[in-house]
Amino acid sequence: ELYYLFTVFEFAFFCWFFYIITHNRKVKKVLIPIIAGFIIFSLIDYFYLRTETTFNSITSGVQAILIILMCIYYFFDQLKQVNNLLLYSSFNFWIIISFLIYLSGTFFLYIMAENMMHDKVFLKQYILINSSFNILKNVLLSVAMLMKHTTNNNQSIFH
Repeated sequence: ELYYLFTVFEFAFFCWFFYIITHNRKVKKVLIPIIAGFIIFSLIDYFYLRTETTFNSITSGVQAILIILMCIYYFFDQLKQVNNLLLYSSFNFWIIISFLIYLSGTFFLYIMAENMMHDKVFLKQYILINSSFNILKNVLLSVAMLMKHTTNNNQSIFH
């Protein structure tokens, strides 16, 4: 049951971060209904669609797809800007890339997890793959936290 709550909070916090770093007002307006829709979907999944398993594969899969799409949009938006020559010099880049790599690497793992958790071979592979991508995500987030704040490339604290 805590998996559902964690998934909703994780998605909401990522959307809040994405809302802060996005410049496009249309995208910001669309983001609030996406969060509300995801919360409603999560509640429907929890109360009506879930089985008595311990993992919420459907909600995690939808969350991963939405966050991956936001990450891809962020890079597309950054590539359109001509003043952003050194994209990797921003800590926003490292935060976005960490979520993109983590969710891309664990997407199919989470989709299969609900039906395969009873299989001991899958469970070993699950632990190995999930732990590896978690470590990679944490290393990339550490890089983001260790970045020195500079304003020479037209970036404020979150832009």
